[in-house]
Amino acid sequence: MIYLLIAIKAVQVCLGPVYDLLDGKWLGHALRKPERKRLELRLADKSVETIDHLPATTSRAGTSETTDRGLKGWRPSKLVCRVVLAELACAIVVAWVVSLSFLELSCIS
Repeated sequence: MIYLLIAIKAVQVCLGPVYDLLDGKWLGHALRKPERKRLELRLADKSVETIDHLPATTSRAGTSETTDRGLKGWRPSKLVCRVVLAELACAIVVAWVVSLSFLELSCIS
């Protein structure tokens, strides 16, 4: 059982640099900046609207076309959401399996 805990912690240690890399690539290291600088960055971009996570829509002659406004990293990605939800589901399943197997072992002895 200790090996499972070590493996889970090893995965978590590897996720830290990945998050830092994604922060630098998509958000310009916004997670490291103070709140005041993050707000200045968002306010400096004139194309960011009130709802930053949705692309702005413009209409021309009755047709609506979607333009990608705002900062790239501030928009949610469906792929990232699915990966994070899958990781969460796997963590919940592993937690249940480990706790139930520990319960079973404690009842036997």
